[in-house]
Parts: sequence; structure tokens; C-alpha cells
Amino acid sequence: KDVRLSTEGNTSLARDTKITRDFISSLDVHSKTATEKPFFSFLFYDLPHSFELPKEKLHKFQPSWEYAQYTNLNNNLDPLPFWNLYRNTCYQTDSLLGYIFSALEEYEMIDNTVVIITGDHGQEFNENKKNYWGHNGNFSKYQLQVPLICHFPNEEPEHHNHFTTHYDIVPTLMKKYLGVTNSTSDFSMGYMLEDTVDRYWHIVGSELNYAFITPNGDIIEKKSEGTIDITDSLLNFNKGWQIDMVQMEKSIKKLNRFLK
Repeated sequence: KDVRLSTEGNTSLARDTKITRDFISSLDVHSKTATEKPFFSFLFYDLPHSFELPKEKLHKFQPSWEYAQYTNLNNNLDPLPFWNLYRNTCYQTDSLLGYIFSALEEYEMIDNTVVIITGDHGQEFNENKKNYWGHNGNFSKYQLQVPLICHFPNEEPEHHNHFTTHYDIVPTLMKKYLGVTNSTSDFSMGYMLEDTVDRYWHIVGSELNYAFITPNGDIIEKKSEGTIDITDSLLNFNKGWQIDMVQMEKSIKKLNRFLK
């Protein structure tokens, strides 16, 4: 009942700074009760989404736009200044995350706190040369790939190169830290993050527009009007592509398994 749904502030930077400060302030209480009463916090940083920073904070990556000039976007535009604006906002977010890690260390909580840093979607800067900018436009890797950095206490640092998904986060937390012993397939489409099992066909999207991603990156997209588009990973149409109907049926059943 006490979940906060909004944060005061006139800019994204002000709001993101406030949620950082508020979280750090809450550690004074959590540090005293965490052993008996574990806590969960979710901080949503808006800066990389808003492309909004004061001019004096746009110095790290240059040349950079001062704001997102959406009306100037076209297929022939050099994306670098827009890309650097995005990188500058990410840099600012990174500095706020630094304060959080420092606070967890100061309160001696870093060794018993799981921290997951990720994003809800990628951000495209016309990498496929199809005049797509931002997100929510297609299911290519430039709009799907996200950072995933996990701090798991008492585990040695590792860099994994196998394919993982957001679906894997819940099973990993449930099995490793929340005492769930039954199979992950009972409650999720995901796997343990370290599991190298084949995750294809991978399901992406929403209830209206969704797609299946095949092992070689082909995209089978169900459009909102009910048609199906099949493209390669670069969004080029695959006119001669033959759908594996057995795999399609399995994937649709997987898609609808937890639908109520």
C-alpha cells in the first residue's frame, strides 16, 4: 500500500537524483532491520529515456545535441550527435548508480544485497538503415538488447556470452534467494541466468504486437491487424522463408501458457 508511483521534480535529472537520495536515506532503516526483514527496492531511471540534460552536463561525449531534435531525423542523418546525447544521459545515470553502490558499501550491506541493473528495451539509432530511431518500432536486436549487470553476493565476477532474456531474472531470484525449490517451468518461461540452454524461439512484444526470434536472428512478427511479417535480423524481408509449423505451434502454446 505504500508503493510510490511518482516522484516530484521538474526535470528527469531532478527526479532521478531524488529517487537516488531517497533510496540512500532509506538504507539507514534497512541496514538495521535487513537481517530480520529483507527489503526490495525498484528504482526506475528516466534520464536515458528522456534525452534531457542541462547544457553543462553534456560535456562527456561530443559532438552532442542539446536536446532530441525529432523533426530532423531521417535515413541520411549522421546519428552521432543524437547518440552522444543518449550516452551523456547514460553517463549521468551511471554516476547516480555510483552513489548507490558507495552507500551500500558504507552501510556494510553490499555483501548481502542483490543488485540488478538492466533496461526495459534497447534504443535504436538507425543502425539497420531503415530510418528507425528509439524504441517500440521493431523487434531487431537494436531495440531488444539491454545491459544486464548483476551483483550477486559472494560470487566471483563473471562475463557470460550466452543468450539470456528478462524472463531469466525471476527464476534466478526465486531459486537462489527466495527458497523456491520446484521447477522454474512451473512459474516462468525463463531459466537460470547461468543456464546455457537453448532459449529459442524467443518471445518478445506485448499482447497486441509480438514476435518470435529464431536462433539465427530471423524475426517472425505478428502484426496488430493479424498478418505475419518475416524478416532477417537486419529487417530485410525473407520472402522465401518457410515457417516451421511444429515450432510455431509450440511457441504459441508457450506464449499463452500463463495467460488467464
